[in-house]
Amino acid sequence: MTRTSRPATAPTVTGRPAGPVGTAEPADLVAAAVRAVPGVADLHPGPFGEAATYLPGRRVVGVRLRPDGAEVAAEVHVALLTGAPVLDTADLVRRAAEQVLGRPVLVAVEDLLPAPAGEPPSEPPSEPHTAVLGAAPGPIPGPIPGTLSDPTPGAPVAGGPFVDMDGEPR
Repeated sequence: MTRTSRPATAPTVTGRPAGPVGTAEPADLVAAAVRAVPGVADLHPGPFGEAATYLPGRRVVGVRLRPDGAEVAAEVHVALLTGAPVLDTADLVRRAAEQVLGRPVLVAVEDLLPAPAGEPPSEPPSEPHTAVLGAAPGPIPGPIPGTLSDPTPGAPVAGGPFVDMDGEPR
């Protein structure tokens, strides 16, 4: 019996059309919405190339959809343009993806890339990002006594004094 193999012509690259009109996959819709956000250079495959949604004959790199019951609908991994405000742009990416999926989305900024030659740097959004981890607008507070951010030598730290590798308190 002779074994025949199929030619290796199945597309495995990103950027392919989603298929016939009207059959766009959710991952394709998220990818298109994210790429339209100012300051986004492109989607990113993640540190080990694992951030992707696999579809028949292709994959959508940078968008990893989760099952319907998951707390987070998807992970979106992006590379931003240098000069784009990272937190603001990540927030816009999150909003764009959540608008498509209707559920919470995690955003990972994986890289910063230079803008293509002849293209001006991204303009920051008109509303500055102030809701980082529930922080109030204003200056970043200084060291907090009793934590690792306190630079005072020998300052007590929650959980006991910091000890170096020789066992000496610092």
